[in-house]
Amino acid sequence: MAFSNGEDLQDATRLLFRVISENELLMGGDVELQFKDAGGNTVFTINEQAAFTAAPLGVDGRTTESVITVADLLFEQENIIVIENATSIAVLVSLSTTDAQTNQVVKFFNDYELTFKLAVQADVEFNSNGG
Repeated sequence: MAFSNGEDLQDATRLLFRVISENELLMGGDVELQFKDAGGNTVFTINEQAAFTAAPLGVDGRTTESVITVADLLFEQENIIVIENATSIAVLVSLSTTDAQTNQVVKFFNDYELTFKLAVQADVEFNSNGG
């Protein structure tokens, strides 16, 4: 996904990236974010973080409802400097089935969806000169 840091991040003291997922799959998973520069080079990586949980299974073998999960990833000032030149974010998702260790069979249906929203909040210090 495209990434624009808007105004210069040099005054930011902290960034909070919020990953919001809505999951209808019988799988949970982790998300890794890779910040890339204009040349496609990875300049910073947030290693895999637990980001979403599996939807509950009904008696008919289908999930019964979607599960919304919110995962917060905090950037301190030293990491903000590294991503100032990033132009895109690669979102890598690792999936795992519920009770994977038991070899339980799961079914996928074509109407299941897994969606992500990414929000950013910045703490910024402003200096006012009164003019």
